[in-house]
Amino acid sequence: LDLVSNVFDINMNNEGKYKQVEPRANTLIVFRVMGKIQHIGFMVSDNKFLHIMEGTRVTLESIYSPVWAKRIVGYYEYIGK
Repeated sequence: LDLVSNVFDINMNNEGKYKQVEPRANTLIVFRVMGKIQHIGFMVSDNKFLHIMEGTRVTLESIYSPVWAKRIVGYYEYIGK
């Protein structure tokens, strides 16, 4: 399993510690990059997220950005065990 799927147990069937939700502040946003689920951001509003990529600083991005919009897998909220 890749790191993101393993850590968050996101298997597209909503089992595990996270559930899929609508985009909003304080949720995780999960991305597919190069065909794999391998990047996570943190939603700070209904349409903006923070993330870090190797070799860059923390950036604030829009979920509607052409770079990110097509890569979004979903938005997730921690629900516990």
